[in-house]
Amino acid sequence: MAPVYLYIMDALRADHVNDKLTPNIMALARDGVQFTNAYSQATWSSPSMMSMMTGLYPTAIGMFGQLPENIKPKHVGFPKTLDSISTLFKKKGYHTAAYSANIFFSPTYGMDQGFDEMPQVYDLPEFAQRAELSRKIARRMGHRRELNLPLITSKDLFAIYQKQPRHQESFTVFWSMDTHDPFYDRTQVDQLDTGDVEILQSAQGKREKAKLLYRDMVRFSDEQFGIFIEDLKRQGIYEQSFIILCADHGEGFGEHGVYGHTSLSYEMLIHVPLIIKFPDKQYMGHDVNVMVGLIDIVPTLVEYFELDVPYGLHGKSLLSRLRDKEAGHQTLFVYDETFDKYWRHGMVRTHDLKYIFRERIALRLKKQFRRWRKRNLFRRNLLRLVRDIAPLQTAWIFDLNTDLQEKQNLSKRHNWEPEAKRLLEEYVIQCETFFKQHVKHHNLVKRNAIVDQRLRDLGYLE
Repeated sequence: MAPVYLYIMDALRADHVNDKLTPNIMALARDGVQFTNAYSQATWSSPSMMSMMTGLYPTAIGMFGQLPENIKPKHVGFPKTLDSISTLFKKKGYHTAAYSANIFFSPTYGMDQGFDEMPQVYDLPEFAQRAELSRKIARRMGHRRELNLPLITSKDLFAIYQKQPRHQESFTVFWSMDTHDPFYDRTQVDQLDTGDVEILQSAQGKREKAKLLYRDMVRFSDEQFGIFIEDLKRQGIYEQSFIILCADHGEGFGEHGVYGHTSLSYEMLIHVPLIIKFPDKQYMGHDVNVMVGLIDIVPTLVEYFELDVPYGLHGKSLLSRLRDKEAGHQTLFVYDETFDKYWRHGMVRTHDLKYIFRERIALRLKKQFRRWRKRNLFRRNLLRLVRDIAPLQTAWIFDLNTDLQEKQNLSKRHNWEPEAKRLLEEYVIQCETFFKQHVKHHNLVKRNAIVDQRLRDLGYLE
C-alpha cells in the first residue's frame, strides 16, 4: 500500500503559493492535482484542524453554538466518540505518526487518538534550550509571554521524523508553524537572542515589514518541504506516495482591518492551498477550479484507501471531481464564535456570492470595566468597547465574480440574504443533529499555566 503524508503549513495564504516564492510546492502541484478554489472551514487552527481530520464541519463536532456559557471554543479537545482519519488508517493496519509544532494538534487537545506516535515536540529534551531562548526574546520585546511553539520549525520536525523507524504502510502528518506569527527569519531561530534578528509579534503597525518577513517564512517553509520530498525520492518511495499539502487557514495583513486570523471569513483567511499527489502519476498535472473544502480531504482518503467510517461525512470525495468531472460544493459554510463568546459570525459561500454575518450574543460592559480598571488596560481594550456598542447585527454580501477583494458590500441592494440565512440555518440544524447523535459529549481540555502559555504563544490569549 502507498505511504500517506499530510503536510500542513499553518497560516499559509493561497496567494503566496507560486513558482517564484514556493517552487517546491509548485513542483508537487505539477506532479499531482492543484485545487485552486479550496477553502478552510474556519479562520483559526483548532476548528479547522478538527474539520480537516474528520470530514465534518466544526459545529457538528461541538465547537460552536452548543457549548455551555462558561466553556470557550479554545478549550474544546477532539471528541472521544469520533474517529479521526488517523484512527481509520490505524484500523486498516497502517502505522500512524504525527509531528506537530501546534498546541491544538497535540496530545494536549486529544489529537493523539489513533496515532502510534505523536510526541509533544516542544517538551523534548533536545529543544530545552529553546525555552530559555524564548524567555530572552520575551524580555527583549518587553513581554512576559514566551514564544516556545513558534520557535519549533519544520526543520526540527523533520529531524525528529528522520530518527524514527520507517514503515512501508504508514500515515504521517506534519504540522509546520513556519508561516505562523511571530514574524522572523526561521533560518536564524537559534540567533534570536543576539538582538540582531528582527522579530515582530504582530503585523499591526508594521504591516510592510511583517509582509516581507512573512515571505521569508514562506520561502523557508517551502525549502524544508523540498528537503522532505528529496528524502522520499532518495528512499525510492516518492512515486508511490500519496501526498497532501494544505494550510489550515490564511493570514491578514490589514485587509478589512484584519491582522492575523480568527476574524470574519474574508478570502485572505479561508482561501487556502490544497495539492494532492496521487501514487504512480495518477491525475498528474490537473488543475481543478471547482469549489472544494478541507472537509473533502478525509472523504477522498476514505474512498481511495477503502477505509470504514461509521457515519456520514459532510465533505465529498475529490476523486469524483477528477474521475467523473463532477462539480464542487454548491455551498460552503463557516460558523464561529469569538473567544469571549460575545459575538457570533458565519459565512455562506457559493461559487459566485458570499454572505457574511456578525451578530452580538451578549453585552457585558460592567464586567469589562471592572476588569479593565483592575488591570489598567482601558486603552488596550477601547476597541472592544467600540465593538460592544456596535449594531446588534451586521451583514455583508459580495459578488466574487467582479469583486474578489470584497470591497463592495451589496447587502442593502441584493436579495440573496434571506436565502443565505435559510441555508445557514439548515446547516446549523444539521450539525447540531449530528452532534447529538454521534458526539454527545464535549472533550474539555484541562487548563493549566502551561496550556495557557502555549495559547498565548499562538496569540489566542492576551
